[in-house]
Amino acid sequence: MTVQRVSRNDLTQLSCETPNAPMQMGAVLRLAEPVDRDAVRTVVARGLPRVRRLRQRLVATPLGLGRPIWVDDDGFDLCNHIVDRPLEDPGCQTTVMRVAAAAVVERLPRDRPLWAMILLTDSAGACQAVIVVLHHVLADGIGGLAALTELVDPNPGRRPPERFPTPAPSVGALLSDSVASRLQSLRSLRIAGRNLRTGVAELRGPRRTARTRARRPSPSSLNRPIGSRRALVTVRVDLADAKAAAHRHRATINDVLLTAVAGALHATLRRRGESPDRLVISVPVSARRDDESGHLGN
Repeated sequence: MTVQRVSRNDLTQLSCETPNAPMQMGAVLRLAEPVDRDAVRTVVARGLPRVRRLRQRLVATPLGLGRPIWVDDDGFDLCNHIVDRPLEDPGCQTTVMRVAAAAVVERLPRDRPLWAMILLTDSAGACQAVIVVLHHVLADGIGGLAALTELVDPNPGRRPPERFPTPAPSVGALLSDSVASRLQSLRSLRIAGRNLRTGVAELRGPRRTARTRARRPSPSSLNRPIGSRRALVTVRVDLADAKAAAHRHRATINDVLLTAVAGALHATLRRRGESPDRLVISVPVSARRDDESGHLGN
């Protein structure tokens, strides 16, 4: 029996969250024209067998038997994951963003698959937008988008149906898998140690003098515990203009995006009368290869 464990990177997503800031991400899907809400449910129900993880729960293992595992939810009910949200104007951008901001910080129940879908409907039951919320342990951004694409693909490739649900692994299977995993970790200990030293060196940054080595980032209003309040706005920029700006400076679209975010943070601090001389910013990077875009996890 195959044991489907969360990876070490997945565990990072679980360990970083707080009650006020769950590690969840959202996507807003704007429909080209209103669609009957029951039709949306039908499409999702038809696509679920193609994305098994959306019908699996995350379960902790007994002490000493390794990382948490994914098991099929034998009580899966689509009604627990898709809800209607009737609105006076479900096509209004401001309204959609407000609902999405609240949805992404509402903690997903841990006793069921870690995703939810909100259908923004009008008084006639027609859906004009869909908000999808996924826990980050289920997928990273690229994997999550690939899962959504697979979910609604009208022309999926032919594949044999998988049996669902399958029994959870036995204690014996968990023990055997845990022992094999530990042996593999011991064999790769030398590589892990080298990677750890490299990572620590990168986090420390360029070599500094004894005078500057002890300096820490200056205090600022950005460095504080995160609460549950969120607000979303959209900024639209012509892609051709962004490319042209990037190429003038031998940069990429990613560089333009990071510069814009850094500039916005800088402007925020100036409006607050703050001028820290040093900030430390981390940027998550996907290490997926092209042939791994459809894999879930992190």
